[in-house]
Amino acid sequence: MISPKIRTAVESIRPMLDQNLAAVLSARAAGQPRRALSLGRLDDLVVHYGLIRGSANFELRRKGLFAFAADHGVMAEFGSDGPVQTLRDVRQFLRGGSAAQVHCRHCGIEPLLVNVGLAGEEEPGGLNFPIAPGTLNMTRGAAMSEDQTNAALEIGLHLAAEAAVRFDVVGLAQIGAGGDLAAAALLSALSGREAAGTA
Repeated sequence: MISPKIRTAVESIRPMLDQNLAAVLSARAAGQPRRALSLGRLDDLVVHYGLIRGSANFELRRKGLFAFAADHGVMAEFGSDGPVQTLRDVRQFLRGGSAAQVHCRHCGIEPLLVNVGLAGEEEPGGLNFPIAPGTLNMTRGAAMSEDQTNAALEIGLHLAAEAAVRFDVVGLAQIGAGGDLAAAALLSALSGREAAGTA
């Protein structure tokens, strides 16, 4: 069952379409000295961002990246030692040697690693909210319990609230062997699409 905190958050979501603000943002983009649609979807993203912020006047100065790290039990199906691979990637990120970290330094983005379920000891330098030492193998049963799922969602709410104050824009990433499979399974379950089409 969904926790009361998550239910309250979901029920508080309201449509963000403000036709007047959208018109102002679109007119501003149209008034730029360039060919129409020369930036592709970027114009749409600017309008979308302005609607989220509720303003036509904004700057993207404070940028952050949350990289969520966890181990995924499904890697056992491949005879892979997922935790070893994940730990290597986590340490490389925390040392600043990952491709994401290089991009962050180049673009002035503050990178944050969030441990939500790594097997083994907590790594210094990350934000540690461990729910469990990795998930279970989702091909054999539920990867997470109901309580763990609610805890993970509540951590996301907490970090989102902090990010809304701390940053102007935030990117999300994941670190963890098998994370792509877990994401594909979740997308399949939420969308009703076959898993083969979401991997």
